[in-house]
Amino acid sequence: MLELEGWVEGLAGSFTVQDLANTLWVYAKMGRNPGSVVMRELEGREEAITGTFNEQDVANTLWACATVEREPGAVVMRELKGQVESVSGTFNT
Repeated sequence: MLELEGWVEGLAGSFTVQDLANTLWVYAKMGRNPGSVVMRELEGREEAITGTFNEQDVANTLWACATVEREPGAVVMRELKGQVESVSGTFNT
């Protein structure tokens, strides 16, 4: 697990939306909570690119955070909410 944590810490700053989603998903599927340093790195990257998330990215991020019982930071939540509002017209009802 330490190897994964070190890898994520070193690369999180260059993660794409898909990289973030995949990383959070992996932690969630393993039933592991990212360490505090890793979570700060992931949240920092999320803050930087959340505006590019599509509806699937928003759903994946929220699912993974809920699964590892970590609420996204206020900035990320605000951005995710904005993304949901901007794409809400594309959802089928």
